[in-house]
This record gives sequence, C-alpha cells and structure tokens, in this order.
Amino acid sequence: QEGIAALRDNVDTLIVIPNDKLLTAVSQSTPVTEAFNLADDILRQGVRGISDIIT
Repeated sequence: QEGIAALRDNVDTLIVIPNDKLLTAVSQSTPVTEAFNLADDILRQGVRGISDIIT
C-alpha cells in the first residue's frame, strides 16, 4: 500500500491489479511471469487505444 501511495503522488493515472485477480484470469498451470506479461499486454492495448483517441 505504501508503494501505491508513493506512485499515486507522482503519476497522472495509476492502474492497480490485485495479484489474486490476475491469477484467476489464467489457468493454474500458467507461470506467474506469463500472467504478468498477459496483463501488461492487455493494459498496453487499452492505453494505446485511449492515446489514439485523444491524439
């Protein structure tokens, strides 16, 4: 929580995904690093979509 608070003071937008939520979106055999990569890709697509709309 302290890390999130520190980030919040220094960014315009902060998206927090609980690890438990992330791990329920993939199969139990999926390595954690692969789950994080999947989340990164989904967030990247969302941010790019928003960026394309406003620029």
